[in-house]
Amino acid sequence: MTMLADPPVTHLPSSRDRLPRTTPEDLLELPEGERFELVDGVLKANDMGFLTSLTTGELYRRLSAFVNENRSGWTPP
Repeated sequence: MTMLADPPVTHLPSSRDRLPRTTPEDLLELPEGERFELVDGVLKANDMGFLTSLTTGELYRRLSAFVNENRSGWTPP
């Protein structure tokens, strides 16, 4: 008995193929306080964890110190 091989796969479906497309207008309709971003028409949750918050705070601290030392502007809180 001869077994036939499956045809080669030329295109693997990605998540973009299966999910409904989201427009920038859809993104603006979301409630305030929700953190989302639009990537290639796909809505992605933009969750900031502890490490991200810590890194962002440290970056702000260093940038603010540099700006203040060089009197080159101001950094809003």
